Amino acid sequence: MAEPKSLKPVFSEQRSSKAKNYRIAAYLLFITGVIFSLSIWNLTRQELKKAEQTRLQHNAEMVRVMIEEHLDDHIAVLHGMRAFIDSSEQVTRDEWRRYIHELQMGRQFHGVHAYSFVRYLPRQKIDSYLARIRENDLPDFTIETSGDQPHLAVVEYIEPFLHNRSALGKDLAQNAVKNQAMINAVEYNRATLSGLTTHSYDEKERPGFALLLPVYAVGKPLGTVAERWQALIGWVGNPIDIDTLLSQIATSFKFPIDIEIFDGDPDSAEHLIYDDDGQLRTSLDASPDLVPKSGHFRLIEIDIAGRTWYLNVISLPADNSLIGGAMPMTLLIFGLLLSLAAAMLVASYGRPLEKAQVLAEKMTVDLRENEERLQSMFRDHDAVMLLISPESRRIIDANEAASRFYGYHLDALRGMAIDNIQVSDDTTGIPLSNGSDSGKEIKHRLASGETRDVEVHSSTIKIKEETVLFSVIHDVTPKKISRQALADSEKSYRLLFDEAAHGAAVADVETGIILACNLKLAQMLGRNVEEIVGQHQSFLHPIDEGNETESFQTHRDENPGQLIPDQLLTKSGELIDVEIKTNRIIFNDRQALNGYFYDITDRKRAEKSLRESETMFRQVFEMNPDPVILTRMADKEILNVNKAFENITRISKFEALGNNFDQLDLWADNNRRSSFWKQLDRDHEINSFEAEFKLPGNHLKTGLFSARLFEIQEEPSVMISIRDITTEKKAEQGMLEMDQMKNEFISTAAHELRTPLSAIMGFTELLYSTDQFGQFSPEQVQEFLKEIYGRGEALSRIIDDLLDISRIESGRSITLNLHSTDFVEVLKKAADFFRLHDKGHSYRLEIPEHSDSQKVRIDHQRINQVLENLLSNAAKYSPEETDVTIRAFADEGKWQVEVEDRGIGMSPEEIERVFDKFYRVNASNTSIGGLGIGMYIARQIIDSHGGNIWIESEPGSGTKVCFTIPFSSPNI
Repeated sequence: MAEPKSLKPVFSEQRSSKAKNYRIAAYLLFITGVIFSLSIWNLTRQELKKAEQTRLQHNAEMVRVMIEEHLDDHIAVLHGMRAFIDSSEQVTRDEWRRYIHELQMGRQFHGVHAYSFVRYLPRQKIDSYLARIRENDLPDFTIETSGDQPHLAVVEYIEPFLHNRSALGKDLAQNAVKNQAMINAVEYNRATLSGLTTHSYDEKERPGFALLLPVYAVGKPLGTVAERWQALIGWVGNPIDIDTLLSQIATSFKFPIDIEIFDGDPDSAEHLIYDDDGQLRTSLDASPDLVPKSGHFRLIEIDIAGRTWYLNVISLPADNSLIGGAMPMTLLIFGLLLSLAAAMLVASYGRPLEKAQVLAEKMTVDLRENEERLQSMFRDHDAVMLLISPESRRIIDANEAASRFYGYHLDALRGMAIDNIQVSDDTTGIPLSNGSDSGKEIKHRLASGETRDVEVHSSTIKIKEETVLFSVIHDVTPKKISRQALADSEKSYRLLFDEAAHGAAVADVETGIILACNLKLAQMLGRNVEEIVGQHQSFLHPIDEGNETESFQTHRDENPGQLIPDQLLTKSGELIDVEIKTNRIIFNDRQALNGYFYDITDRKRAEKSLRESETMFRQVFEMNPDPVILTRMADKEILNVNKAFENITRISKFEALGNNFDQLDLWADNNRRSSFWKQLDRDHEINSFEAEFKLPGNHLKTGLFSARLFEIQEEPSVMISIRDITTEKKAEQGMLEMDQMKNEFISTAAHELRTPLSAIMGFTELLYSTDQFGQFSPEQVQEFLKEIYGRGEALSRIIDDLLDISRIESGRSITLNLHSTDFVEVLKKAADFFRLHDKGHSYRLEIPEHSDSQKVRIDHQRINQVLENLLSNAAKYSPEETDVTIRAFADEGKWQVEVEDRGIGMSPEEIERVFDKFYRVNASNTSIGGLGIGMYIARQIIDSHGGNIWIESEPGSGTKVCFTIPFSSPNI
């Protein structure tokens, strides 16, 4: 029997086949694991990047919302400041300080270190404005300005004052950036934010912005730009420190971010106004190693109060370390190792799949935890936030704030149609198309059925490749409650409130919010109705450890219908005593408390008003700049006099009191005194009774006496005021004299013009009418022509003088044609001219020899006109055969010229008036020609050259006229 074949090779082959199959399976499993690990690594990177971009988009939107909320708060404060000014006839500095203190600026409003009122001031009113401010409360108040612009913008009030005192009195119109912001605020009639500028704080200039709101006179039309400028009284404003404004925003996020804001081109570092970490990352000027990767920052445009800011929110490395960092790489390494281990296990056992699945589940949980971490900021924010699908119009997600606001559980909100919240009759609603919408106001319905007014800020973002709408909702219902409550009160209680003789108000029983009040209560508090409606009832009462709340509860729960004493706090801080009677009513479907306020302080106020009136009367009496005398009518005994009476009459109050007014010897004319008392006795009042009164030294003054007859303690008394009009009377007399001089000038001018003209016509007629007068010899003809030419020159000079007068009277200066001129030569020619044409006088020219070469920059024609006038006057007012001396010398950078005659001389009164228009010395002597304008024109010419002219003379001793000319006259 043959031996059987061995099975070892078969078994060996089988084992080899099985081992080969396991190795193939291990290889395939390893390759599959590597591919799966790479897919997980790539998917994790992509998902984390999307999550980062979503979170960054959320962060950017929330930063924008927070900035807008801060600035909206500041704008609301400015409107409140303007309303405060509008409601007061004249805001005092103390009232402004109290009002600003109540704002609690440091705790409630970020980035503001001052609130100010800036006065719009025409330049011509600076003196009166300074006088008013200094008289009222700031004796040392000054205005810091320069230039000659027609209007100023002066910081009149600024609080807190201690740190901002250096800004008081500054002219903000000198700052081009602030000036443009003030102009834009008026042009567009809105709050306006300036560009980057500086502000004074603690005596230093700090960078920041100015937020300004125009303030207009109450009741003025504001429809056009011109009307707004006409009604403008100033601006309220607050300088904003942007570093302080934004300092707390970046730190409010769980992950580190950087915020960069540009006022203008975001690619230029010159426009950077804020950088949270101080390292510029996003502009073209940024350092390359700081520039964030694509997707790690968001650029948002913000329109704020007339300016456009560009906001860059950058995710910092510590926040995006998961992207392309440890976690994806860890997953990849774990996947590769797992694949290798699985392959090894398959090669040896073939069953490691369960462990790989466990590890995959763990990685999935880690990824989900990271996503939840990114969403926590969305859920926990105080602002209402919704994620809405534009296609299905349903809410994808909402945060806790949304649940609290709408009154729905989060599970109920998720998946709810937006139309269930959005009121159906609103045809606009939340925009569900791509894009963004900022600040849209619509109505939303709560779970309780209540409708609330909301302001929606929306923008589109992407979540897992799906475009959704990210909306931030702000409840603006409280802002509208006061307006709606006021409208309801006007409809329901107009008759009751307007006609009530006492103050009345309606408050919500549960909340204590004032729903309505009448004009009488507003008047009692010194406020507008709009200021009261919408406030808590404690607003009416002084703060006293919560007693105002206890009082309200007492009226509500215990004593309706009873009179309960209480106090009210007025706008000025005054307390008034009242009795309050209340009863419950239904007001606009609400349980409300209707209260009537009976003022029981009338008597006290009357007494106080009487005391104040007496004080005011004493102040007005004492401060009156005119003398005021209080006397009894019966015996004219003086009861009181003011300070002005003592200063003007030099009669002290002690001397005047108890004496008879008529015995003070003030009346210059006893007949006028008698007429005064008779008229007062007849009419009981006198207005502007003109009479002369005497001062010490028998100086006479002209006054307007006004008087009123009234009773003091049932005894007829008289108050007399005296307005000194002596200056006005002198001015009136001066005008009369000027009119007379003008009339004389016209008559003289006609004569002066007619004289040379008659001579010209006479000689011309002789030459023309040869048939009547015969032929003349050549010598005679030459003499006639010479005479005609001379009279023509005289006529030309008169016309030139008249033209000069016309030019000066029209406000134009005398035109100068300046050239470097030999001044000595000008003097010599003038002297030679008069030596040639005036043989009746001797003209002497006295000039030091060393002065011959000294030249000056003058208009030699005009200076010659002055010399001709002075020499002509010297000849006219001097006897024949006397000397006229022209003396000139150079001294201290100028020429001094003296023209001296031996004529009739002048009195001091004549010297004082000789440079007046139309004035002629010794005008009664008609034989002396002249229009009376030569010296007036001469002064204008000398003044135009930068020199001086004056006269030294005494009657009968001749006259010396002197003038100076600088070596270099101004180029006018």
